[in-house]
Amino acid sequence: MLVFKFSIISKKTSRIVWGPKLVKLLPNETITVNVLSGGKPKTPGKIQSLHVELGPDFTTDIVEVETSDHCRLNIKLSYNWYFDIKKNDEDDSQKVFAIKDFIGDLCTLCASLIRSAVAGIQFDQFHESSAKIIRTCIFGVDENNKIINEYKIKTNNMTITNIDIKEITPVDKKTVEALQKTVSLSIEYTNKMQEDKAIREFELEKVKAEGELVRTKLKFDTASKKEEINLQKFKAESASVQEEGKANAKARASAQYKLVMAESKLDLAKVNAESLSTMVSAEYNRENDINNIKLDHLKTMSELRINKQTSLTEIEVNKFEKIMATLGKETLLALAQSGMESQVKMLEGLGLKGYLLTDGQTPIN
Repeated sequence: MLVFKFSIISKKTSRIVWGPKLVKLLPNETITVNVLSGGKPKTPGKIQSLHVELGPDFTTDIVEVETSDHCRLNIKLSYNWYFDIKKNDEDDSQKVFAIKDFIGDLCTLCASLIRSAVAGIQFDQFHESSAKIIRTCIFGVDENNKIINEYKIKTNNMTITNIDIKEITPVDKKTVEALQKTVSLSIEYTNKMQEDKAIREFELEKVKAEGELVRTKLKFDTASKKEEINLQKFKAESASVQEEGKANAKARASAQYKLVMAESKLDLAKVNAESLSTMVSAEYNRENDINNIKLDHLKTMSELRINKQTSLTEIEVNKFEKIMATLGKETLLALAQSGMESQVKMLEGLGLKGYLLTDGQTPIN
């Protein structure tokens, strides 16, 4: 994103245009030329530009610092930055041009902060944690003592997002030689330490391996003894199982024999029961047949007696009906109306020698 500034000389006013864009100049209007610092280290007036790039972009600078033990160093730094503004916002647009040489101001501000931070520490300390020291002195820390991610210049909203340390070189040759010697000694010391560490680790691994070998041997011996014990145990269990199998076989054979004998007795009892049942059934059928025959005989005799008595009764009834019919109604009526004589005659006619008639009111003496 680009920003252009146009100034009208006669009215002493200016307008800001967001680009890239085709712009037609008004009468008495000129383009504002931005003069920025350039080079390494930064020198004012090196760059002239008709526009301002809003970023993200980076700027490289070389800063000379001096530690508390008077060691002078050249630090090559690269700053990542951008303008935190809103497009077409008049106030934010004016802030972009609030600082004419914003590159030089950025580099000067950061160099001042770095110099003041490095001046209070020794070279060894700075050499060990240079990146943390530089980032801390520019970005600052929060309440949790953690380095903040960015730093904003409130005048023009220019925001630094990262600092990259390209190179750190001493200014004094003696310092370079001492540093090289120190680095060589440090490398030699580091190599010696690594060698000693490797030897110690080798000895430790050797001792561990020997201990592991002894432990493995003991483990295998213990396992062998356990297996031997298990073998004896299995042999004893096998013998026990064998004896138990024999005993079980004998017991099963005896049980099978007893079972067969019991089943044979049961079958015999069933046969005897069936035979007895057959005999009882035959006897019952015989007695039943005899009883049925006797019952039929009695029934036949009873029917004969009934038929005989019925026949005799019918004969008497027929006899009486015939006598009544022979006498007639008139004779019977005359008999009923006649006196004792008639009754005597009637009785004689009926074949009766005498009779006695009485009732409940006429007692017999």
